[in-house]
Formats: sequence, structure tokens, C-alpha cells
Amino acid sequence: MKKPKMQILFAISIILISCLPVITNEGQSYTIFQLLAGNVKTMNPVIPTQVPAVLLLITPIQYLIHMILLIRNNTDRYEVVILYLSLLTTVLGIICILLCGIGENSEFAVWVWLRMVVVFIAYVSPRVYESFQDFKQNEKVQKLEEQNKRVGEKEKQREDAKYMKRIKKNPYLKKILWKIYKSNMRNSILLVTGAIISSAFLFTTIAVYEMFYDLQKGNVPVVGDELSVLLWDAIILIGIISIFLLALSLKIYVKSRIKDYNLMITLGMRNRVLRFFIATEYTGSLAVGLLIGIFIGSLLTIGFQSVIHCIYPTFISIELPGIKTYFIACFYIILLFLVSTFINHKIYVEMELGSSRQIPVSKENMPNRWLGIKCVVGTILMLFSSYTFSKRVWTESIYLIIMFLVGCYMIISAGGAWILKSYRKKGNGYYKRLPFLQQFYSRFKTHRSNLFMVYILHFLLIGYFSIRISGVLPLDRVQALFPYYYVCLGEKEDQETFKEFQKKLSEKSLILPMVRATVVSASEKNSGSRMDISFQGQNIGISESSYNQLTGRKLGLRNKEIYISFQQDKSEKAHLLDFSVLSGSPRMRFGMPEPYFFEERDKIFDSDYKVIGQERRIIVGNLVGGMQENIVVFSDEYFKSIYSTGDGPSILALFNINKDKEEEAAVKFSDYAKDHIQYSEYDSLIQPIYGKKVLQNNTLLAHMLKLLEYLFVMTLLLVSILYVFVVKMVSELPDTRSRMKQFKYLGMREGLDRKILAFENNVMTIMPLVLAIVASFSYIFITLKVRYFTKIEQQEFWQYEVWIIGVYTIINLIVAFIIGRVMICLGNREE
Repeated sequence: MKKPKMQILFAISIILISCLPVITNEGQSYTIFQLLAGNVKTMNPVIPTQVPAVLLLITPIQYLIHMILLIRNNTDRYEVVILYLSLLTTVLGIICILLCGIGENSEFAVWVWLRMVVVFIAYVSPRVYESFQDFKQNEKVQKLEEQNKRVGEKEKQREDAKYMKRIKKNPYLKKILWKIYKSNMRNSILLVTGAIISSAFLFTTIAVYEMFYDLQKGNVPVVGDELSVLLWDAIILIGIISIFLLALSLKIYVKSRIKDYNLMITLGMRNRVLRFFIATEYTGSLAVGLLIGIFIGSLLTIGFQSVIHCIYPTFISIELPGIKTYFIACFYIILLFLVSTFINHKIYVEMELGSSRQIPVSKENMPNRWLGIKCVVGTILMLFSSYTFSKRVWTESIYLIIMFLVGCYMIISAGGAWILKSYRKKGNGYYKRLPFLQQFYSRFKTHRSNLFMVYILHFLLIGYFSIRISGVLPLDRVQALFPYYYVCLGEKEDQETFKEFQKKLSEKSLILPMVRATVVSASEKNSGSRMDISFQGQNIGISESSYNQLTGRKLGLRNKEIYISFQQDKSEKAHLLDFSVLSGSPRMRFGMPEPYFFEERDKIFDSDYKVIGQERRIIVGNLVGGMQENIVVFSDEYFKSIYSTGDGPSILALFNINKDKEEEAAVKFSDYAKDHIQYSEYDSLIQPIYGKKVLQNNTLLAHMLKLLEYLFVMTLLLVSILYVFVVKMVSELPDTRSRMKQFKYLGMREGLDRKILAFENNVMTIMPLVLAIVASFSYIFITLKVRYFTKIEQQEFWQYEVWIIGVYTIINLIVAFIIGRVMICLGNREE
């Protein structure tokens, strides 16, 4: 069968399969056209069924056009485009069907998956058939050539093995390696320094994470999910930054050694011996960096422990990390080295060792294809990640930050190339500015990598970690998080006890009815997961009248409408009440948490609620860090129907104790807590009595730990920025000296060469700072919105944030000025 006939046959098959049912719902099948007509029953749809129907209908239309072109012209040059669009629209259509809420008893028909398989086969089979015929003709010739090659390779390997044995036994080998290393000491030191910084940063972060993870397993009250999750985010960020730092050092080192390697081959050194020398250089440098980095990381970890120990001696002891931590850190650091080496693989391929005696100055070509599409895709990634980041369901995920940075990279790469290419069309204006832009044209990839690396560091400092520091400050505001001296949970028979406490110990107190509202998941580690049910969350359910009594605000709730008031601090990340849902209402049941089978979840937990609003407002207090003991407000009618239907606490008592009764109150509330310890059986953080003093101390300690963590990571980022600037300056110094000489030989007037160097320095130091500040402000406003900051809190936040950004900007301007002066001075100095 000829290729066009085969393609027509496959096109007809795809069109026919597209007319078959797409989904089955309760035994009934639905085609694309029924979805388009909207005849399918859905549950809480996010989008209408017409969207996936249109996406799935595009494929048969494309293949109909494809078939017509094949019949008329016997070929179709748009075949590859049709394939990719078909797969893309099919995948998007399947995803959109999931968002339509097709129901629990619905499933995809086999024809959907069969169509994807046929599309693949339609593209591959004609080419496989042609390749198979060519393969038969060349098979015999290839076998003979391979046999001859194998014989030659075996003989060469034997000779090389004997030669390598003689080389390794050479008593002068160590001296030769040391002289090779010493001949390029400047870049060798940069390589070792990069390995040291990357190893030390990653080891310290992993060690601190292991320390907090062990404390979390030990149920230390102030260590919840958030601290360990924040440290895990820091590990991801520092790992990515370390890869870039090490890749930058490796790139500079390899490029500086290309001439030496070619000279060795020209003088008669065998390739295998040269590879042995190269591997020894890299492995030795990285091994030294690893050992020194782990040593420095151990000291930094002990220093971090010492700071915490000085603040809170009983919280943690000062000791070296465990052997497990060293093994884990070494594994990740070695993996980091391998990834950095792989990133520079293209440079190794471009070496072409021994191909010429002199290596010409290579021009780094700018990307020239799909620049507009890349800019559009980058913009979409930035907008999508920013929009998704503004949704509480994703808990300010670090992966959305990474997606945003990927979009930024695409815009910087494609946009920068487009601007430079467009500037060439300006004629005389282009030639006047060419001395200033020549380096960006000839070394575009290097400058792009350096600029983006500095941009990432600036953005993380300003747009991510500085926000969190400003959110924690000031530390003395923890008193406002606990309006009541004691918050008590009890049952109906405890009401008389609470009234007795009210008469004897407190003048200002409230006793309100409540229900224990349990949700499926209250752990940030389960965010976005529909399968993990390992940790149920406990919250306080009250009626609208009780909420009005506490706040003076009327909500006007009806039936199963609910209003959620998060009892959390502004420094804590935004999240949903129930982490098991991506959209819609939380899954709740009334009563204490109980084990259950996943298949019975929808029967046990009810999600038929309508959330009419959410707020972050301290009403009873920040009792469990905002993850649990939040307030869920029900309408008065519905609250009466659910009251007393579940087990657990049914009375909420709030007390402000008289000063002269504090000691007596402490004894009585302690006895009460011992009698109601069953409330803490499922989760030790849930208590029958929440005391203000204990909560204040624990919260203050948690805030101090957060602040130390943020300062620690910001210090690492600052050191990384300084290292990038130093590496850039040292690596460009020989080229700068050469260019300064060329400027003088060409008769360039005095001062213009300095302006050129100053312009290049400002572009690489100040431009990424400006771009990072602009991008950071968008994320700052999104964070303020998603965390429900009040106007007063926003004013307080900006007082600290403006100072942080201002001081940081001034420091960077000073550093940029110093680097520019140093480059000009060293460039004029003879080597």
C-alpha cells in the first residue's frame, strides 16, 4: 500500500472513531455531538460541556481537511501540525471533561484513547514502512562495516589500556596534574568556590529541614506543617540556584581550558589520556568543594542551632547532624553536580578537540525562530501562574513561582533577541550604538544566562522572602492574636462548670453552643491531593447569631450556606479549610475524627454547602496556627438541625480572667483539661483548654523561627548574588583587557571606552534588579489579597517592605558602581 492511500485510510478511521461515544454515564453513552448539545448531567461544573465538545470536534475536522488535500495533491505539508493539534485538543478535551463534573459513575469510553493511538499510528506507520525498506538494503553493508569497526576498536582499546597503565604508573603524573591545575588557577578557584557554596548551602538547608522534621514528629507544639513545608520550598529554590551557580562556574572553566586541551592534542597527547586529565580535574575540584562545603555547612548548622538554643534552650540541643543527613545531603549534592555537568554538555560537544590548532572566537547565535510565539507562551505562563497563585487552594505553591520564572526566562530570551534584531533595522542609529551593543550581539547566550540568574535571585529576595519577613514583623504583635485568656471546649454537662468559672473567675466571658466540624484534610502536605486522607482537620462550627454576638456583624445566611473565618496570623500562608478539594465547598462531617475507608468518604462527609464568603479575622484566637480550629458559621436554622447530632465538644466558652484570680484559674482549668483529655486523642495539638500565655510563647517562638529561617535563606541568596557578580567580573577580565587595548588601537576617544563598559555593567546589574522589582510588586499585591490583609495591616506591612526594598536597592547600586569601577581599573592595567 502506498503512503498517501495509507494516510487516507487512517484519516477515515479517525473521523469514524470520533463519531463514537466519548463518555458513559450511568450506563448511557454520549457522543461529542450530545456533549455539544449539553444533554449530559453534570455535578458542580467548572466549565460547560460545550468546551470539551468543541475541542474534541476539532480533530475530525482537521483530518477531513487533511484527507481532501491528500486526494487532490497527493501530499499535505501541514501533516505534522495536524498531528500536534489533534493530540493537544484531545488532551485538553479530556481535562475539560473532568472539570465539567461528569459524576462519580461516569467514565471515559475506550474510543477516546483509541483515537489517540490511531493518530500516533497514522503518523508513524508510513514512515516506518519506508524506513524498513531502506533498512533492508543497507543492512548487509552496515554489518560488514560494524564488524571491521569492532575489530579496530578492540585493538585500539588494548593499546590504550596498556598506554594508560604506563601513564598512571608515571611518577611525574601528580606534578603534571598540579601544573595543569595551577596554570589556570583563577578559574580553578572559581570552580572550587562554586562547588563549596553550592554544597554548603544545600547541606545546611537539608540539615535544618531534617532537624525541624524530627521535631515535628516529636509533636513539639510550635512546629507544625508550615515550618517544614517552608524549608522544603527553600530546598527546592536553593537546589535550583545551586545548579545555576555550579553550571556557571563549570561553563567558565571549560571555556577557559579549550585552548589548553587542543594544545595538548596538537603536541601528541591521546584523547583517552586527555579525557583522564579532564575527569581528574573536574572530579578533584568537585570533591574538594564537596568536602569543604559539607564542613562549612556543618558549622552553619551548628551556628543556626546555637542561635535557636540561645533564644529557647529547651527547644533544641547543639549537636552535629546525623549520619543519615550526611548521606542524604551527599546524594543530592552529587546529583546537583551531575545536573550542572549535563547542562554544560553542549559546550563539551562544541569543543571539537584537535580539530584545529587555533580556536577562533566563537559567536553565540541569538535565537531567531518563533520569537513571537515564545513571548506569547512566556506571557501566558506568567499570567496563569500569577492567577493560580491568587487562589487559596494552592497555598502559595513554590511550583507556581517556578512556572512564573520559566515564563520570565522565555520572555527575556525571546524578547531580548527580538529587541536586538529590531534595532539592526534602524540604520545609522544602530551603527552609532553598535560599540555599546556589540557584546550583547556576539555573546547573547552568556549575557542572557547571567542576567536571568541575577534576576531570579533578586526576585526571590524581593518578591518571595522579603514579603514573608515583613509579614512576621513586628514580633510583639502576638498579643493581638489571643483576645481571650482561656478558650474552653466542653459538652452540655460542662455548662454548669463553665457558669461557675464565669461567676468566680471572670467578669467578661461568653458561653456559646458549637459543633465539631471535621474536614477531610487539614495538612498542607496534602494540598491538591484527592487521595490522601491521613489527617482530618477539626474546626469550630457556630451559628450566625453567635457570630453576631462575637463580632457584631450580620451575614444573612440561609439553609446550607456557610461563612468561614480563618483564625490565623497574617504571616501564615493562605489556604483552604479542607485541603482535599481543589474547588467547591469543603467536605465536612459533625463529630470527632474517625477512621474510614476511602470508598465511603462521600457518604460520611457532606460537601453540599455554599461558601458565601471567607475572611481572616481573629475572633477566638490563633489556636492551632490557622490550620485547624477555624470558625465555620452556619445559618441559625441549619445549626439547630445539626446541633447534638455528632460527638465531641458542643459548648464553646471564652474567658477573660481577673488579675487577682489568675493562679486559682490556672489550677481549675488545668484540672478541667485533665478530665477532657479525650479531645486530644486524634491530634495532640487539639486541646480542651487553650491558655493565652502558652499560646503567646509558642507563637512568638514560631515567628522567631520563621524569621531566622527567612534571614538564613536571604543570606544565602545574597551570597549567591555576590558570587555571580564576582564570577562574571573575573571571567570577563581577560576579554575586557583585550577590548580596552583594541579600543586604544582603533583610536577611540578617551572616556568612550569607559562609557561602553559602564553601560554593559549597568545592563547586567541594574536591569535585572528593575525587572525583579516590577515583577515582585505584582506578587506582593497578590499575596496581600489572598491573605486577606486589612488596611491597617497593609500600612504596617509597607512600612517594613519599603525599607527592605529600599536598602536592598541601594546596596545593589553601590555594588554595581564598585564592580564597574573595578572592571575599568583592571581593564586598563597590563596583565
